[in-house]
Amino acid sequence: MNRNEQQFYNNIERGATSLEKIAQLMEESINKLTELTGKIERDNVPEKTKPKDMPGFEGTLDALDILCDVKTITDDFASNNPTGKKMKTLSLKSLGLIEQTSTTQANNGTRCFYDPLADCDYLSYERGYVRRAYTRSSYWTSRLVRSIYQLNKTKQTKSKYGDWYNTSRVMIPCPSARLERIAHCVVVYRNNLNKK
Repeated sequence: MNRNEQQFYNNIERGATSLEKIAQLMEESINKLTELTGKIERDNVPEKTKPKDMPGFEGTLDALDILCDVKTITDDFASNNPTGKKMKTLSLKSLGLIEQTSTTQANNGTRCFYDPLADCDYLSYERGYVRRAYTRSSYWTSRLVRSIYQLNKTKQTKSKYGDWYNTSRVMIPCPSARLERIAHCVVVYRNNLNKK
């Protein structure tokens, strides 16, 4: 995914939050108008001026929800896939993960999930990063050390300054796609722990 595609998906997420803010402002203005005049009742407001369907933006919020809903997209693909292969998606609740997002993390757009079976945290960042973090005691000092590993896929690009390659992370701009990546990494990590 190139930089322009990442910006496109980031703009979609920002657009969704902007539309929600506009809907809230419209709702507040309708409530204030109702209080001031006493003539307009909420039920008498035409359907097309309600916050969900604003003029010029009809169905936009629903379309954005569907765009970022990876499960719907993959299920639709699986049902229309001519090869008959089914794509499976796992929810984090079915894997037993517990969301432990703090208020600071939530304000930053970060979500934190605790895995009690592997005793580690999985973090989904708004910028597109996905990471696994765990705390272990140091071998030499017996002090607790927090280790964080990136779970994003990597890509290698040839350097323009020599014959070597640069490794960079592939960002995951869609929140539901990041959760799918976390679910995949949880299953792989637990399988690796069981092999030991």
